[in-house]
Amino acid sequence: MGFDIFLQSPPGELLDRSIIEHAFANMIVGDPKSDFWNLHADDGEMYLANLFIGEGPSIDGFMVARPPWVPEFWDAIFDILRQTQSFLVWPAGGPGPIYCVANPDWQSYLPADLVESMGPPALVAAAEEIPKVIEASGA
Repeated sequence: MGFDIFLQSPPGELLDRSIIEHAFANMIVGDPKSDFWNLHADDGEMYLANLFIGEGPSIDGFMVARPPWVPEFWDAIFDILRQTQSFLVWPAGGPGPIYCVANPDWQSYLPADLVESMGPPALVAAAEEIPKVIEASGA
């Protein structure tokens, strides 16, 4: 069974795909303009991770199947979170937050109904906090 994560823009908003391409530039195998990326380590070793992303210059988010639990990956995710008004969500079974943001002004852009249904997000200030928040959620 795999674990998937989803990086989403707020409803009705779009993300600049070039920010995502830039964040993952050193990890993408193949054409960065495609809608499916395999990811690899600096030494060329392939991860089992697959990133599914919409085509076009603006997208509403992307999904990563089997994300690699390595610092470079979380650095890329954090880079996107801090540059955009996006949030990272994952399936979880515990009481903790099931999504996170890096923008301390999240209340100005996340819709109240989303926060009401999912609870408040975890606010992360560094890339290494993301996997810790995910693990603490019971995922």
